[in-house]
Amino acid sequence: MQLSKDTKLRDLLAAYPWLIDEAVKIDRRLGILRSPFGRALISRADVAEAARRMGLTSEEVIEKVEELIAEHEA
Repeated sequence: MQLSKDTKLRDLLAAYPWLIDEAVKIDRRLGILRSPFGRALISRADVAEAARRMGLTSEEVIEKVEELIAEHEA
């Protein structure tokens, strides 16, 4: 999967369902993804919006997600 700032969180998590549990390694605030509010956010947010909410750039989030994917596939 090619990640960009426009990648929808729902598509990212559909491709890598384990990522919802590992997301806290990117930022502890991503633990919210497991809550009812988080599930609503997943359905409409993209990487850029998630990055903004964490105070990071899209590029930083993409880099961290790609690192998690590489670790998981190793």
